[in-house]
Amino acid sequence: MLNATQRKPAGVNRATSSIAAFCDWAQESGLIHESPASHIPQAAQVKTPPKALTDKELNRLFRTVHQSGHKRDIAIVELVVGTGLRIGEVAALTVADIEMSDRKGLLTVRHGKGGKYRQVPLNKDVREAFHDYLRERPDDAQALFLSQKGGGLASNAI
Repeated sequence: MLNATQRKPAGVNRATSSIAAFCDWAQESGLIHESPASHIPQAAQVKTPPKALTDKELNRLFRTVHQSGHKRDIAIVELVVGTGLRIGEVAALTVADIEMSDRKGLLTVRHGKGGKYRQVPLNKDVREAFHDYLRERPDDAQALFLSQKGGGLASNAI
């Protein structure tokens, strides 16, 4: 069994919360007069940043998505890797958010983290993937990435 110094803060907090909930129940039931767990502080938790894919994993992802032949999926992967956009930002994109030519491209993110607006340059690979995808995509839809039913693609689908 692990002692308290070997446990991670999240595990300690989970155990402390369970004990506090039990003590609260015991107090409400009249078994104890005061909860001994009410004054126990939570352990400080440090959020670890997300891990980046290795070059090998990234190449395998590109190879797999390109082998599938799905232009929409290729465009999504190229966009996320080439720009660093968040999935929610990708889901909120519309066709009007893209400005492209053969030599340059610019993407407008209107619904970024914290509601921030910004413009992101598009590299050659992303522009090529967009050209291929936009050629086969219906022109009448407003959302950039479409589901099979023709509506905008949701974050969880991406």
